[in-house]
Formats: sequence, structure tokens, C-alpha cells
Amino acid sequence: MSRNGRLLERIKYSDRELARLYRLAAKAAIENPYESSRAIRRERAKAYLRIARGHEKALRG
Repeated sequence: MSRNGRLLERIKYSDRELARLYRLAAKAAIENPYESSRAIRRERAKAYLRIARGHEKALRG
């Protein structure tokens, strides 16, 4: 495999891993017992999911 191919595979792996981690962060934001406002938790989770979807889109495109 060429150097560019290996680099491309590493980038795809990184995007996949980042998307997975941001989805976990969104779940943790919803379940955060230290944040009293549900609206803040929901907004934070939406932001994490938006970032995760961006990384997933990068995988496809």
C-alpha cells in the first residue's frame, strides 16, 4: 500500500473513532447528574451529535 493509501486509511479510522467518541460524549451530556438544567444538557448533546455527524459525513465523502 502506498504512503497516501495508508494515510487515507488512518484519517478514515480517526474520523470513525472521533464520531464514536462524540456520540459517547452526547450520551454522557444527557445523563450528567451535575448539570441541573435539562435544556443545557440537551443543547450540549445536540452540539456533540452535530460534530459526530460531521465526522461520519467525512467518512462517506
